[in-house]
Amino acid sequence: MDVRTNQVVASFPSATAKRVYCEFAAASDACYNSINYQRQHAYFTDGESVWDAPVRDLRDEYVPVIGSGTFDQLERKNAGMWESFFELLDNHGPEDQSDAEKPSVPGYWGSRSEGYPLRTIIRNDLYEFEWTTEGATVQFTIGQALKEKYDYGYFERLRLDVQGMPRWIGNDGTLELCYDEDHETVRVNHTVRQPVLRTSGHSHTRTGHANRLAHSSDAQFAAIDLGANNTITAVTSAGEAVVCNARPEFDRFRSLSEHIATLQSQLPESVYSSTQIQRTYARRRDRRDHHRNAIVRLVAEWLSKAGTEYIVVGDLTDVLSTHWSARVNEKTHAFWSHGRLIDRLEVTFEEVGLAWSEESEAGSSSTCPACRSENIERAGDVFDCLDCSFRGHSDVAGATNLLIENTDVSTSDLGLMAQHADHDAGRAWRGDLTVTHLKWDDHAWTPTQSVEREHTYRSTNEASANPQVHPTR
Repeated sequence: MDVRTNQVVASFPSATAKRVYCEFAAASDACYNSINYQRQHAYFTDGESVWDAPVRDLRDEYVPVIGSGTFDQLERKNAGMWESFFELLDNHGPEDQSDAEKPSVPGYWGSRSEGYPLRTIIRNDLYEFEWTTEGATVQFTIGQALKEKYDYGYFERLRLDVQGMPRWIGNDGTLELCYDEDHETVRVNHTVRQPVLRTSGHSHTRTGHANRLAHSSDAQFAAIDLGANNTITAVTSAGEAVVCNARPEFDRFRSLSEHIATLQSQLPESVYSSTQIQRTYARRRDRRDHHRNAIVRLVAEWLSKAGTEYIVVGDLTDVLSTHWSARVNEKTHAFWSHGRLIDRLEVTFEEVGLAWSEESEAGSSSTCPACRSENIERAGDVFDCLDCSFRGHSDVAGATNLLIENTDVSTSDLGLMAQHADHDAGRAWRGDLTVTHLKWDDHAWTPTQSVEREHTYRSTNEASANPQVHPTR
């Protein structure tokens, strides 16, 4: 989907509306700055991670004025700034560069000496535009304490008058508001997401002068299989798949864990930690969080650009409770951190405007996606059906089953047609899915070295796995 921004100007219908907006936006400024302060403090403190900063403790202070939805948007906005900062820091490379050349940590919105911007961010389900020939308005939710102070009804929203008409029409994204003191108006940035219409090889987008787009009968779906070895495996109804191999990063995580254990064994009696140990913990956490956040962002943007409208994400609750071992426990909780991964998916999908739900993954990798047989064998990442001789990647098969079982997509839509049991089983038959394998290089997720054909029993256990799986029927 394309992301477009309508830029319009809003004015206050009354002096009371202006006071309400200014208090609401001033609290938003203060909330964002408080969140940023907590993360800056964690960043400059040995042994702490910015992602573990106690920003949720600020809710009691600000939610009564700005509401929980706006608090969440401000927290996510700040989290995005820190993610960008870490990416810039990684790309800077050598550590011997001068401090002046290194990127600065995310800054604050305004200051006491220069004033504050009276800026805020509204979630897409907390505001509403009304466009009429007589004029336009935008209404958005404010906190309950502010409603009580100015005698607003329980369901009443703050309303501003809007000048102008939208250029772009689509699914609502976030709404950003900023006070223009010189003109006593509010500058409004209204993001929308709209599918790309392709006609004769050309791309077109709809502007506000056209009718609103209805949901297409050709709506795109996707499914995501979550795993300890391959962090995310995504399959779309267009027959494309991505496998994100996390094994090398887990090996680095375990190496740092062993280093921490060695340092702890060298401590004097009754001493349980040291500055070096705390720094190693922080390094391990930041590496883990950076690689996980990067793959969620990459997959979310890929699905959005592909026009995906609905995503099924595998729920591992049943799987984790029935498949337990010390190594799996370390992967799913310490390194992989399943709960944090789901939280990051939720935040990022909402940001890019993707609808999704969780469905149980139990048994999804034990059924052939082509013929639905359970007579299968798995060896590492290799999946074989003993009835129809389908062969593929285990996690791709799991994601494909999630897609088929929870949407209107069928095996024939994906080109997965069951074969007779007596056909040439010696040939690696995979259907028409195109699979891209990604690996983490400490800075970004990149495709592994491309090979025309994948050997019959090659697994993606190694970082050199084939990024493109072609049908070899």
